[in-house]
Amino acid sequence: MALIDEVVDFLKTCPHLAPYKDNPYILLAVDALGITDTQYSIEAAPAAPWVKRYVDGSGIKQFVFAFTSIEPFGEESNLKTMAFYEAFSHWTCIAKPKNPDWIKLETLTGGYLADINESAGAARYQIQCRLVFQAPAPK
Repeated sequence: MALIDEVVDFLKTCPHLAPYKDNPYILLAVDALGITDTQYSIEAAPAAPWVKRYVDGSGIKQFVFAFTSIEPFGEESNLKTMAFYEAFSHWTCIAKPKNPDWIKLETLTGGYLADINESAGAARYQIQCRLVFQAPAPK
């Protein structure tokens, strides 16, 4: 399984996404975010892949990404969205991934408003994240 698939599967276990799990139109995609309604996406961010490299070719790598969403825009919705991102950030600190090679999943920023589509009544929010993991030596 590709790393991105593992990240998607893991993030889907976030209990703060639970209110949306019964809605088939709410999805966690990769590099694909609509313009209205609540949707989530993971978007890779530019970053050096290696944190530490060992002489045998193994080491510590990182995958830096933005967890993004499209949310309704308005004062009440904005407060709920920011509370969601705060809870999501806390969850990344305590969540235990099943993959033993994963060292940590952390947020690099708080959740923040990235863009507003006033005509659609929606806004794009995001939080920068980083997965740090063991990389085996090439075979």
